Amino acid sequence: GIPPLASTATLTLQLPTNPNQLVLPSCFLLFEVAEGVPVGSFVGSAGMSSEGDSYRIVGNMTTWFTVDSSSGNIHTQRDIDYETATQFILTIEITLGGGAYLCTVLVQIVDVNDNSPQFLSDVMRITVPESSDIIFVFSASDIDGGCNGAVRYYLQYAEPDVFTLDP
Repeated sequence: GIPPLASTATLTLQLPTNPNQLVLPSCFLLFEVAEGVPVGSFVGSAGMSSEGDSYRIVGNMTTWFTVDSSSGNIHTQRDIDYETATQFILTIEITLGGGAYLCTVLVQIVDVNDNSPQFLSDVMRITVPESSDIIFVFSASDIDGGCNGAVRYYLQYAEPDVFTLDP
């Protein structure tokens, strides 16, 4: 424009302690895997499809997952249970053309309905008062997440119009 204008700014760049290990600008991957899949199941790939690339998991996630060093394919290493952990964050080191880069991988675990609701006791004996509206209050819980953990009640083998359940 006329007249020409100018401005200055200070740019601060923070590099990792190891200058050969850089974070790829937008290397964030998200995968979902259902709980209970067999050990060795495919989760996703961090592969860049370049000849000579290598991949390895950095940190303690190697007990849960493996990464193929030449393809970048990620597989489960042990049984995955949603009730134990709902997600895992992996850091994968990718070596490309002499430089090492870090990629963050978020693995979200999808809950399946694999747990039954549990009452406080397997057997409940109650005495029914003759003139009571409320006979017994009970509850059950299910450790599954979301709608898989919802508990619904119904009467089995009950005389019609004798007993009812309040939600």
